[in-house]
Amino acid sequence: MNNQVNILIIEDEPVAGGLIKKVCEEFGHCVLVNNLAKATTYLKSKKFDLLILDLNLEDRDGLAFYKKHREDDFLRNVKVIVCTADDTEARMIDSYNHHIENYLIKPV
Repeated sequence: MNNQVNILIIEDEPVAGGLIKKVCEEFGHCVLVNNLAKATTYLKSKKFDLLILDLNLEDRDGLAFYKKHREDDFLRNVKVIVCTADDTEARMIDSYNHHIENYLIKPV
């Protein structure tokens, strides 16, 4: 039986993305993308168990993306962890209010 999870990491900073991917590979199959357009393509084509989401992305705000799509089929049952440099209390509370599993502040 395969207990590995499928993890999608959305991180536009290459060093941070590489480090997160290296850690997550111990737990499952990881895909690293640097923008939400690529993430949407992957989410619609493959089932993921976990999404690690940066909030401050070049193409769009990660939390706004999650709020818009969290009830869509491709994201509905995916657990989400935010990993961001944004340490503002308001942003953290807003994330938790929208059912984010955890909020990690970089550097982790």
